Amino acid sequence: MCYTCVVFIVARVCVCVFCVCCSYQDFEDNNKTKEELEQDNAAAKIQAHARGRKERKRLKKEQKRLKAQDETVNATNNKTKEELEQDEAAAKIQARARGRKERKRLKRLKKEQAQTTEQSQDQKIEERSAATAAAAEKKKETDDKVNEEEYKNKVKSISEEKRKTTIAKVGKEKWKAMSWQERFNSVNEHDVW
Repeated sequence: MCYTCVVFIVARVCVCVFCVCCSYQDFEDNNKTKEELEQDNAAAKIQAHARGRKERKRLKKEQKRLKAQDETVNATNNKTKEELEQDEAAAKIQARARGRKERKRLKRLKKEQAQTTEQSQDQKIEERSAATAAAAEKKKETDDKVNEEEYKNKVKSISEEKRKTTIAKVGKEKWKAMSWQERFNSVNEHDVW
C-alpha cells in the first residue's frame, strides 16, 4: 500500500478508485483464498529465516577472521615479562651508545673548530709578519735606492782622474759589479791625493 491509500483508509473514506502503484497488488491479495495467504505467509517466514541464517553465517565467518587477525597481532604484542625487560635494557644501552657517539662527535667538532681557529690565527700572524717583512723590504729598497742615488751622485762628483785610478786598481769587471756605495768607498780607500 502506498501513502495515499493509507491516508484514505485512516480517514475512513471509502474510495472505489484504486491507487496506481498498489492497486494491482491489493486486488490480487483480495482475490486469494485463505489457504493461499497462509502459504504466502509461510513462504515469507521461511525466506526470512533463510536470510537470517545466511547473515548469521556471514557474521560468524567475519568474527572468526577478525579473531584470527587479533590473535596474530596479540601474539606479536604479547611478550613475556623477561622479554619486555630485555627490550627495555636494550633500549637503555642503545640510548647510551647514541649519547656517547654524539658526545664524541661534538668533541671532535670542537677540536676541529679550535684547530681551524688556531690555524686561522697562525695564518693571520703569518700574513701580518709577511706584510711587515714586505713593507720593511720595500722601505729598505727605497732607502737603498735613495742611498744608491746619493752615492752615485757622490761618485760622479769625484773627479774623473780619481775614478779612473780606482777602476785601474780594482779592475774594470769588478767595478761594474760593485754598487755605488762600494764604488764610493773604494774611491775613498784608494784615495792617494
